[in-house]
Amino acid sequence: MHMKPAPSQDIRRIDLTLPSSTGLHAVHLIEQVFNKDQRQLIYLAGGESRAEQIAMALKGLAPDLDVYLFPPWD
Repeated sequence: MHMKPAPSQDIRRIDLTLPSSTGLHAVHLIEQVFNKDQRQLIYLAGGESRAEQIAMALKGLAPDLDVYLFPPWD
């Protein structure tokens, strides 16, 4: 019996070193999603307020983008 290997999922980690400007940071994240035809991105913010700021900026700059803000965990 010949078995085919399971298809690999395209999972890439992208390390972003960006300035602290929330708007610019959001623009770079949007570029990662749309220009790379990635369609999915997980972003971990350095804190709860930063996560809220980025989420608001993403929703304002790309209203067609689904943005989910999860509560913090310890």
